[in-house]
Amino acid sequence: MAPVVDADLRVGVGAMLGTSTEMKAIWDLLERLAAADVDVLVSGETGTGKDLFVRTLHARSRRRDGPLVVVDCSARAGTLLEDDLFGHESGAFTGAVARRIGCFEAAGGGTILLNEIGELPVELQTKLLGAIGERRVQRLGNTREIAVDVRVVAATNADVAAGLRTGRFREDLYYRLAVVHVKMPPLRRRGDDVLLLAQHFTSEFAAAAGRANLRLSPGAYPALLGHDWPGNVRELRNCIHAAVALARSERIEAADLRFGGEARGAPGRATSEGASLEVERRNHDFVAAVLAAGGNRSATARKEGIDRRTVQRRLKRLGLADLPRKPDRE
Repeated sequence: MAPVVDADLRVGVGAMLGTSTEMKAIWDLLERLAAADVDVLVSGETGTGKDLFVRTLHARSRRRDGPLVVVDCSARAGTLLEDDLFGHESGAFTGAVARRIGCFEAAGGGTILLNEIGELPVELQTKLLGAIGERRVQRLGNTREIAVDVRVVAATNADVAAGLRTGRFREDLYYRLAVVHVKMPPLRRRGDDVLLLAQHFTSEFAAAAGRANLRLSPGAYPALLGHDWPGNVRELRNCIHAAVALARSERIEAADLRFGGEARGAPGRATSEGASLEVERRNHDFVAAVLAAGGNRSATARKEGIDRRTVQRRLKRLGLADLPRKPDRE
């Protein structure tokens, strides 16, 4: 079932849940792409929800009744991956005892997701370029081309720009794939979406564990908002999963949170104090950034990589909503 999207808040599910400026922009883009039939490149850090974006895009597109076929470009060696993509005829190579349909053909009428496209061997990029451009593929062991009706979506957490500079990724293939390039925002730039996601995951895991009364304590908010989340939404999901399992009461407190799978310090009071010190440091750095910008909320937002409303909300939580400011007209 496709996520329900509120017309104003663009609220989705899982990694796509959020009301931040960044996620509103992602949902707006997704809705427009769902109505079109262009090829898409989705990039972003690990754990930002690239796979969910693609699955939601397919589910909302006119190809929703067709298959969504996923190919992991990092999991197979060149020849095996070529076979996965294009298929083969009987006798094409040793062990090819029967015809095999490739993923491009299997995705007919639907969408093919080329996951981790940045890991695609260079020798296969030329063949893929032709398949995407002409929408025709050639099985191994056959000279006849076969027409395919597919939407091509590629996803990567690799630095595409670096790949283009070094020649690791063909420029013509990039422009063929990236008719539209969607860049998924990291969780650290999504402001209070962290709390919305944390509450969502708490309800999900608490229900599964038979602890329906378990709630996320407001006392845990500063620790959640103060963490950088290098593993993004996936890390947050794992953090809450562990907290649900470890919570001693009906409330998840800061001491129950583990970042990167580990508690900050020894269990109990030391963990709570460690988290508090870290939050204090981050709050200090944030206020210093605001002061360095002369109190200008817009300048602070640009420097910190967050939106202006998040700056205002954080100042309010810190009791500094009335901090003098320079005008925001820039």
